[in-house]
This record gives sequence, structure tokens and C-alpha cells, in this order.
Amino acid sequence: MTTDRDIVKDWNEKYQFSWEAMSPFFSQAEKNVRFYLGDQWDDDIKQQLAEKGRSATVVNQVLPAIKMITGYQRKHRLSSIAVPVEQTDQRESDELTQLILYFFTTGGFYETISDCHEGALYSALNMACPFVDYSQSPEGEMKVTRDPYNSFILDPFFTKRDLSDCGYLERRKFIDQNTADLMLPAHRKDINKLMRQDGGFRDDKFTWLPYQRIGSSQPMLAFDEFWEQKNERSRSSLTHRLERSFLFKRRH
Repeated sequence: MTTDRDIVKDWNEKYQFSWEAMSPFFSQAEKNVRFYLGDQWDDDIKQQLAEKGRSATVVNQVLPAIKMITGYQRKHRLSSIAVPVEQTDQRESDELTQLILYFFTTGGFYETISDCHEGALYSALNMACPFVDYSQSPEGEMKVTRDPYNSFILDPFFTKRDLSDCGYLERRKFIDQNTADLMLPAHRKDINKLMRQDGGFRDDKFTWLPYQRIGSSQPMLAFDEFWEQKNERSRSSLTHRLERSFLFKRRH
């Protein structure tokens, strides 16, 4: 049986493997972001200019070029629909399309997708991550958030944009103690202990994240997620008349 220690060990090993493979990408992506924001001089050159009383003037030609592309995308957004696999599925696909349009409109999906498109233009990689928000309603509402390039790390051998062939994904975000208590109410004592002892501690993971570099000035907790894709044997029953298969769940 897999224990918590086994999961942490697996998480660390996979992070180290991906970090060694993707470290050049993160370094270049950070440089791209700096250029996009207008920070285009090397630090040593800026220091030399400052010692001579001169300013490092930047004529940022990257920003308007990217804004032109993202502006076109925002103006010509396409709707997302459900396409029927068979002719008899048209009614179901129409109902799903109405649900998709409702969630996309009320949950800010379109705006987030555009933000991801803009972020990917200057950093090469962004993710749109749907989730269920329970802050306003106990039933939950479908929302989506943008994860920038420096908040997650992937299996370096993935090739598909939908991540269907991605073996694992690790991501991190920083939350305050109140949020952590709401997410893990059974571990409030442990969370309080962490905040008192290690509230300002920062490990050597996700070093490109801004919060990771702040240090002890801001008592936040790192909330890590580890998603892994695995295959296992199973038994299924095939109904020829319906042309469908039914999976039997394995008892643990």
C-alpha cells in the first residue's frame, strides 16, 4: 500500500527530473517576461550606467506587438461547443453546448482563455485550469484560473497540448492560514504549528515564483498538488447490442 512518504518521495524525484530537463526553459521564459515588461538591460550594464548617472532607456517594441495579437484574439473569440459523435447525439450535444456557454459566460472562461493566450505569447506556456468554487455557494460554481509558466512543472516528454500523454504534473500556489484552515479543517492544529514555526520557510522548489523569493516577510503556506497518470488492469463487459462497454471497479 502506498504511504504518504512514498508519495512525497515520488513527488521529489519527479520534480528533480523535470527540473533538470526544463531549467533552461524557465530561465529563458523569465527573460522573455522581463523583456515584455520593459526590463531589457542586463543587470551589470544597468549598474554601470547608474554609476555614471545615466538611465537605462528602453524603447519597448515587444509590448505593442504582443498587445496587437492578443487584442485581435480578444476581438475575434470563438465559442466552444459540444460536437455530437453520432447523429443520435445531437440533442444531448445541444444541451451540453448550452451548459458550456453558460459556464463560460458566468465563470469568466473567455477572459481567462485570452489571458492564457497572452501569457503564452511572451512566456511560451500557460494553463487554463477549471475548478469548482464553493466560496459563494455550497453547491459550487464552475470557474477557471490561469496558471503561469512558473507555477507548475510537467513531465518533460509530453507532446500533446491537452496533456493526455503527460505522465505527471506538479504545481504550487501560496495561500494564507485562513484559506488553509478552510481547505483542511481536520489539520488546523498542524497548520497553526507550521505557520508559527515555518511560516517564512521557503524550500528550493519553484524558484521562479515571485512568492518563493519573498522570504519570511510574508507568512504564506505553499500548497502543492501532484497529479500522476497511471494505468492498471481492469475487467469490462461489452454489450454488442448497445455497442458499449461497462467497467468493473476493482475492490481494494
